[in-house]
Amino acid sequence: MENLLTLGYTLSYRLEGMAMATDYKNFLGLEYPDCTACRVEAWTYPLSESKEKEAKYKLLKFNRIRGMIHDAEIFSAAADDQGWDYNKPGQYLAIALVESNRTREEVEEAIAVLKDYHTALVAPKVEEVRRGRWFLEKADRVLRPIKKTLRSLSPRKGKSIIPSQ
Repeated sequence: MENLLTLGYTLSYRLEGMAMATDYKNFLGLEYPDCTACRVEAWTYPLSESKEKEAKYKLLKFNRIRGMIHDAEIFSAAADDQGWDYNKPGQYLAIALVESNRTREEVEEAIAVLKDYHTALVAPKVEEVRRGRWFLEKADRVLRPIKKTLRSLSPRKGKSIIPSQ
């Protein structure tokens, strides 16, 4: 049963990431299909195999934009029970920005706008989740063994150095 829950959390995290990438694309007014319809490898592979300068430039631009998106932290990392981090949303947004033919300055400005948008709309929701029962139970499950280990290492064995909750 726990495996099914983990699978559900992983799937939810990935679907939310793709929906967020599509929302970002729409927010920027980019004309490109939704993230769920995008196959990153189908876009990047022909460029990496090509000998043409234009293809190599496009791939270089994609990698630079992908790095800027990663540095902006506009997509959430996977939390406990959500599997590994999912790169497709950031890669998809980088592809959409490359295909928009925007200049480097326009791309930097767009990513800055998305960072502000993320901070204004997503960050408060993260705080709401952190105060929720699900998050507190997960945090307690992670912290319980750490507290026990710290107590055993304490010079005052039996007396906790971490306040109990």
